[in-house]
Amino acid sequence: MEFGKVKRKDLIEKWYSLGKIYIVDEVELKKEVIQAEKIISSLIGNNFVPSFPIFILAMLQQLEIRNPVETTSGSYGYLYESLLTMSLSKNPHKDVDVDTQYGYLSELAYALFLRASTSIDYEQMDQWHVKYCDTYKLTINQEDILNYLGEVGILQVDNSGISFRYPYIYFYFVARYFRDHITEKEIHQHIRKMSGRLHHTESANIIIFLCYLSKDPFILKNLLETSKRLFAAYPECDLVTDTKSISGLIPDVPRIVLEDKDADENHRTILEEEDNYTESKDGGDEEVVVDDGRSDEELEEMLQINVAFKTIQILGQLLRNFPGSLKGNQKFELAQECYSLGLRVMKFAVKNIQNSQQDMVTHIGGILKSKHPKWLYEKLNDEVKYLMFSVLEGLAFVIIRHTSDSVGLERLSLTYQDVLNSSINVSYRFIDLSVRLENSKGFPKNETLDLYKKVYKNRFSAQLLRHLVWHYFYIYPSKRELRESICKKLEIQIQPLLKPNIPKMLKG
Repeated sequence: MEFGKVKRKDLIEKWYSLGKIYIVDEVELKKEVIQAEKIISSLIGNNFVPSFPIFILAMLQQLEIRNPVETTSGSYGYLYESLLTMSLSKNPHKDVDVDTQYGYLSELAYALFLRASTSIDYEQMDQWHVKYCDTYKLTINQEDILNYLGEVGILQVDNSGISFRYPYIYFYFVARYFRDHITEKEIHQHIRKMSGRLHHTESANIIIFLCYLSKDPFILKNLLETSKRLFAAYPECDLVTDTKSISGLIPDVPRIVLEDKDADENHRTILEEEDNYTESKDGGDEEVVVDDGRSDEELEEMLQINVAFKTIQILGQLLRNFPGSLKGNQKFELAQECYSLGLRVMKFAVKNIQNSQQDMVTHIGGILKSKHPKWLYEKLNDEVKYLMFSVLEGLAFVIIRHTSDSVGLERLSLTYQDVLNSSINVSYRFIDLSVRLENSKGFPKNETLDLYKKVYKNRFSAQLLRHLVWHYFYIYPSKRELRESICKKLEIQIQPLLKPNIPKMLKG
């Protein structure tokens, strides 16, 4: 059976604990586990790859082989490739080696891509196979290779025709074809078009795999140009100067409470909630925008937010794939654009809420009034403003975390420092702190307290910083002295757990 997130956590934790439990720092072990969870959850996606234990174990093994010292968020592509190679190496027909199988599948995937189809019927397959063998001067038994590729789970061979068994296999092999023909004009046209249509699932995922397989300057140039066109009319958001009116919505900062609970228990609770949410949803790989042929720039700005998030993810993937072979200026440009695009999206959100503030107050107030008819005007007004403050702060939290998750890799610390030094915008320090919280060894105490000194007078920014720190202490084990010291200085209240024998009604 497939594993949900809780089962995946348990399996990953057992894997990383083997032989280490008494010799590795608990916090660092926990970070390794959470990083592996993030990678594998991204790999699995929404029905992208099935969550069978054997797949999870294969990914964990490859993570350790790839980098036995630092298994942080790196390239995802090589993990998919490891699953494919593991299957393709089982071929009993020695006349078709792994390289030939990769070539055969890449050509087949590209043929489907050109047809804009996910499958091919047997008559078309016969024609394609003959043409392939003639082009590459090979003798391959079509029935044997199709039966074999079906048996090992690469292709789906049935009465309806031939297709790739899982979406990631198709995306991977199209990208591999692009990589092998990267100098051809036709491929350049595809890359240019798809780089501008990342709202489409096929385009986005093929480009993601291509970024794993190649760091060709043409790919880098097109992705950066695409990114810089998104929300180009908006400057980068400054989380102090641009949020003064948002801070003024509420008279007092809402209290943040950190329960004195086991961090692992907190993490498990989050995963259980996510599993329950997933079970309540209908299955299927949903696309946010139907592929109607429009470019990213032609979409409404609200839909462009999805494109911006995907673009940040892809640029970050390219950055992390080649930390040792991309030049310093290239890594800087990729990281800086990820920061900048995230902050341009944030500026768009802040500006739109500010411009429509009165309409939102009236609309939300009407909803609350219908649900709470006895509330006085002052109560309604306070609740509406608090809700607007919380929604925007939550969006800022998501943008910062998504950006830092996309670019985060400990080996890129010099690049982060260069990006931080390139701007006086305090927002860069928020992203930098989020990167450090998730990727550095130990808690970045000095950076946290220095940033708090700069923003504590701004309710919005101070609350955002508290939530970043709260999230860290909520899921990562830490020394009590450090946690209490930081929480006290940031005005995060640590609440002791109530004794189990107290009635549940009284706890509320």
